[in-house]
Amino acid sequence: MKWHITYKNGEKIKITPDMVKRKKNEITIDEQALWKEAYKVLATYDTIGGEWEFKDHKGKKRKAKGGTWGSAVNYDAEMKFIQKAYDDDKSYNKRKPELLRNFTKYSKERIEISLKKQHLWVYKKKKVIMDTGVVTGLPTKERATPAGAFYISECVPGKYLKGRGYKTWVNKWMRLTTSGVGLHDAPWQPTFGGTRYLVGGSHGCINLPPKFADKLFKRAFVGETVFIY
Repeated sequence: MKWHITYKNGEKIKITPDMVKRKKNEITIDEQALWKEAYKVLATYDTIGGEWEFKDHKGKKRKAKGGTWGSAVNYDAEMKFIQKAYDDDKSYNKRKPELLRNFTKYSKERIEISLKKQHLWVYKKKKVIMDTGVVTGLPTKERATPAGAFYISECVPGKYLKGRGYKTWVNKWMRLTTSGVGLHDAPWQPTFGGTRYLVGGSHGCINLPPKFADKLFKRAFVGETVFIY
């Protein structure tokens, strides 16, 4: 059989010789093996948490591994499509799969955070628009700020942040993860940058000076790329 589905990234679902079974005059296809191959191909579109290359505020190439950036396959919807295409013996080329999330192009304006330097930059190409010292998570297994490529998923002007042993109100909240890591104002911090995070680090969030948080909130948008390394 020449049936196949070729995706935009060049990956291809097809019937290979080892999937063909011949018994007397009857030819059957090992569909279980075919569906296994289909899942393997679709997994190439599951890129969340991978390694991403980007250019920082100075134009220097860097890499960030992990985070929420990338694409995620809607397996239920796409497998239904594959099943129907197979049943109808209809092939497809340059197929774009059904996706639950699809972040593949960085936003033009980006946010960069260096955990080592405890600093944040908002930039576009090589132009720094605004920057500040920050306080990230206390460097422990439970409270360290995660590294990787993220996107802002929520911007809320006022929110209680809750966790084990704390309930804190912030005026500007910009979410990065479903587990509750984000950027926000932190008026309780006496200083920002330097080694403050070693003794007064957050529970994973990026603490910002209040006035800076106000200005950033006015610029920030859902979908904005955030690199943390």
